[in-house]
Amino acid sequence: TNWAGLKAIRTVKRLIAKPLAGRAGFKAVVAGSADELASMLRARNALPSEVLVQEYIEGGDEQIYAGLAYRAKSVDRCFVMSARKLRQSQPGAGVMAVGQAVDSPQVREMTRRLARAAGMHGVLCSEFKLDPSDGKHYFIEWNPRPAYFQSLGWKAGFDLAWLAWCDHVDPAHLEGPPPVETSTHYWINLGCDLMHLARVPGLAGRPRTWLPYLSRAEWAVFARDDLRPWLAATSELGAWIRAGFARRAAAARAVPRAAVAAAGRSAAERRPATR
Repeated sequence: TNWAGLKAIRTVKRLIAKPLAGRAGFKAVVAGSADELASMLRARNALPSEVLVQEYIEGGDEQIYAGLAYRAKSVDRCFVMSARKLRQSQPGAGVMAVGQAVDSPQVREMTRRLARAAGMHGVLCSEFKLDPSDGKHYFIEWNPRPAYFQSLGWKAGFDLAWLAWCDHVDPAHLEGPPPVETSTHYWINLGCDLMHLARVPGLAGRPRTWLPYLSRAEWAVFARDDLRPWLAATSELGAWIRAGFARRAAAARAVPRAAVAAAGRSAAERRPATR
């Protein structure tokens, strides 16, 4: 809750800090020690009391799993679909860029237990990370709202809106909800994925990187019957790409200017000072 408490953390694992509420200007930061984390928070004008600090579970983005759930009030049932991230906007600590519907009984059961323990009814989304070293899923967070990648569930047969409608209007339909298809359904946020690939360009040359694009995918904002969200997202993506090129061009111009400035100094100025 304060700087002294943060400094007192003793662990051999890396640490991750996520904002507790509101928009802090960052999704998460990962640090190798408590001291490094304190420096990163100060650089972002964030206080220890404004973030949740956890031990960081090692592993790639594909080790992060989610439970998309609806706990009914009319009947004692909690419906859960499991999914996992394949890539995030920022490797290691970002939002989903590419995800996949998967069959993970452990994630579904933990999500049900979480909903019941919290006394929660309605929609919730949980997140866990699989630790390759022990094969266990470790809790990250939960939110009492639909996930922004909820359309992945709709594509795979897990229709949250339909479950909510049945719960309030026709509970009889909740006795046998349609089965969820897994492994062949993907969700893609093109802008976030390009951000990931810009940070890890080597992935672009791997055929498996593009497999979701060639499969049955649900796009984050694209829909043929309403192109306005897609047009707005495309405009934002274009601005991000132009800004990236502008930064690279500015950096390229700065190098020869520095060389000219150095060349313009006299030999005496360039000679190291004697001690």
